[in-house]
Amino acid sequence: MSAERNPRAARKNTRLLCGSGQDPRLFGPSRDLSASGAFVEWQVRPPLGELVDITFAWRDELCSCKARVVRYGPDGVGLSFVDPSPRARSVLARLLANTALS
Repeated sequence: MSAERNPRAARKNTRLLCGSGQDPRLFGPSRDLSASGAFVEWQVRPPLGELVDITFAWRDELCSCKARVVRYGPDGVGLSFVDPSPRARSVLARLLANTALS
């Protein structure tokens, strides 16, 4: 069962830098950062299916990956990570493992 469908899967609320190409912008907080994606508060509504660049931070590490816009909510968008690198998966795993420490 995927993290999005498993309510017991590790999730984290954090802030993400997201945007297209060379223009990252600070979105509002994410509510459901998981190993497979995130829901972020964002007033912009990129088309469903569009790829956006995501950069997230854990302690002193920045990590980037692509994400696909998969759904809209009243105050943001649901994003699904697209082929995150091993480094991105590692940073996400450490971030999610430390949820209780935030």
